[in-house]
Amino acid sequence: MCRLAYITERFQGLEPWLEQMDKSCGGDGIGVATQGRCRKGMHMTVRSSFALIMRSAKPVLWHTRRVSSGKKATSLCHPFPCAGGWMVHNGHWTEGHQTAEVLQDLGYGSLSDTAVFAQLITKLGLRKATENYAPTGVWLWMDRKHRLSVYKNGGSLYYSPNLGAWGSEPDEDNTWIQVANGFYGPRDRIVEKREPAPVWIPDSRYTGHPEYYIDVSTGAIRLR
Repeated sequence: MCRLAYITERFQGLEPWLEQMDKSCGGDGIGVATQGRCRKGMHMTVRSSFALIMRSAKPVLWHTRRVSSGKKATSLCHPFPCAGGWMVHNGHWTEGHQTAEVLQDLGYGSLSDTAVFAQLITKLGLRKATENYAPTGVWLWMDRKHRLSVYKNGGSLYYSPNLGAWGSEPDEDNTWIQVANGFYGPRDRIVEKREPAPVWIPDSRYTGHPEYYIDVSTGAIRLR
């Protein structure tokens, strides 16, 4: 698993937010894609990536990696070049990982699930690739005009309406909504994720104590 962000402007608490996400689920390399170029590496720090963001035109894609597919290497740090733009991913796509291993055995070099899907997008386009393969996780793609498209199939993703920013985690100083699964183009309305209402049924483990109920969606027990 990893952490990612799409940043449209500087805001108070930006560097601590990036630090929070790197400590949460990073440590194996950081990358920043700006308008027309990308810098990434296993030894890039949050501070150096923040400095790059500050002197770069916005928007930018930011990513911190924790290896789950492929080896630890600068070449497998995100963002990846993709259909004239850049792409980052948070999650683990099992079929993509298996494909990467087969291609490596055939001599195509070191790959990961994300590297495989970047090639599929370049070949098929983002919407068709997601429809055909439905990869798991959160995928952000910034095109050559710096517009963002999002595909979410599991994982965590938040959007801040006041900042226009996206991230794997919210910070403490701004308003964020949790994003529901789906495909979001540059002009699509963002759908907020809603937690299902609990369904309470008598818990058979407490025979003779019908006042105990269990939420079948979470496993939580409640005393009535």
